[in-house]
Amino acid sequence: MSIESVVSAVIQRVGVLLYEEIKFLTDVEGEVNNLSMELKAMQSYLKDAEARQENFDQVDRIKVGEIIKIAYDAEDVIESFILNSMYCSMRKGSLFQKYFFFCCSLVHIHQIGKEVVAIEKRIQVTTAMFERYGVRQQNLPDNTIGTSSTSMISRPRAYPHSDVDEHGKEVDFLKVLPVDNTTSTQGAIVRESCRLAMHEGLQLTTHNSHLRSFVYWTGSSNFDTRPVCENFRFLRVLRIEHYIISELPEALGDLIFLRYLNVSSTKVPRSLGNLHRLLIVDFRGVLSHAELPDVLMKLEQLQYLYLSPPFGVPAAASQLRLPTSGNLQTLWGISAKSWRVKDLEQLSHLRKLFVTDIASMEELESVWKCPSITSDRVHKLGLEVEDEMELSSLGPISHSHNLSSLYLRGSLRQLPIDYGGFPRNLTKLILKDSKLSQDPMPFLGSNLPYLKYLHLGWDAYTGSEMVCKENSFLALEKLELFGLPNLRSLKVENGALPQLKYFEISDGVQIPQRLASLGT
Repeated sequence: MSIESVVSAVIQRVGVLLYEEIKFLTDVEGEVNNLSMELKAMQSYLKDAEARQENFDQVDRIKVGEIIKIAYDAEDVIESFILNSMYCSMRKGSLFQKYFFFCCSLVHIHQIGKEVVAIEKRIQVTTAMFERYGVRQQNLPDNTIGTSSTSMISRPRAYPHSDVDEHGKEVDFLKVLPVDNTTSTQGAIVRESCRLAMHEGLQLTTHNSHLRSFVYWTGSSNFDTRPVCENFRFLRVLRIEHYIISELPEALGDLIFLRYLNVSSTKVPRSLGNLHRLLIVDFRGVLSHAELPDVLMKLEQLQYLYLSPPFGVPAAASQLRLPTSGNLQTLWGISAKSWRVKDLEQLSHLRKLFVTDIASMEELESVWKCPSITSDRVHKLGLEVEDEMELSSLGPISHSHNLSSLYLRGSLRQLPIDYGGFPRNLTKLILKDSKLSQDPMPFLGSNLPYLKYLHLGWDAYTGSEMVCKENSFLALEKLELFGLPNLRSLKVENGALPQLKYFEISDGVQIPQRLASLGT
């Protein structure tokens, strides 16, 4: 990410807030729109600065770093006000209680006006500093976000929250703390950084109102997440790697600005349901049957949800409910043992779906009825059925044009020849526990012309011989054959597998010499 685009991303985010939540800002509309214009002016300064960043001196770095902090503070002011206003507007109770919360909203309006004025003063100081040191201002772009009229606000793109590169490091946007830093040095770095990555063995005790992203790598159990949740209230990204937290604190729910959450824990608090701005939740690192409260359905903005083996379900809920607001695009790893699979029938925007522990035809039918599947929106699909189940039909996916990646674990018994076969445009296919008695290679090699990756494993095929027919698998680049206990030979006829680059197979199987020479 370039220096200029750091502020550009924040300007886009401010525009989203203005567009979607303008009803909360009517009393301070002028101040907020003026702030947006100031941010645009700062962006033009940064374009000029970026053009000469190879010759940056210490003063340049200080100035650019201050602009980035101002931009993030501007976003915080607006978003804090909106969230507080939403909270007050949704409160229910007696007439007195409603009047009390109305008064609170007036206080919030007054407060945002004061904070906006304070930020504008900081901008004036920074602008004067630029002028004193000879950095010229470019003309403002035509597509400014704010004017005095809300009707002129254009809808911006979604705010991307990707990691920054070396440009960000140069302006104190990203800091990686080495293990050998002293405590005082660590404190100074944490205070001034917008994004922070820490290794195991470091203590985090410093408050930093500017910190937006926190990443921690550890393999031990001595890291306390409570200070993170209590001190860094403006975090957008929280990621803790290689560490199972016994219990996440209730204070997690105070991180109301959080967009990305990736942690491993044996118990997640109910306050997770407070994080209405979450876009990405990654719980793939949690242990099997970890306790998860039934609150994810409250996260209406959630777009990507990654899960692990079955979760423990609270006593009050028979199964966990899925978010069904329509924003969900990836739902990966939900277990039919823990989650209400029928909720899939309300999800129409999924592009990636993976469901495990399917134990009944009713559950399987809920998958096939998912609007994302029936409308051919899904391009990556994974299904695992229980041993007593059989995938007697591939439902609507047999005729899919957009499905490119398919993973199936469960009994097929026979190839889906009679009901449409596998989706023709597949580029990746993984079959496990299929228990096919017929050699699948002739059918797959002639019916999947775009297939690049094929994995057959764990009793996918029960026969003793496989044959890749002449001129088949013309696009296949990677072939893996594992856990096929009866397989004794693999034959490859002329013209088959011309693009193969990677090949692995279990020991004890006779293979052609040209396959033996391929590296694994």
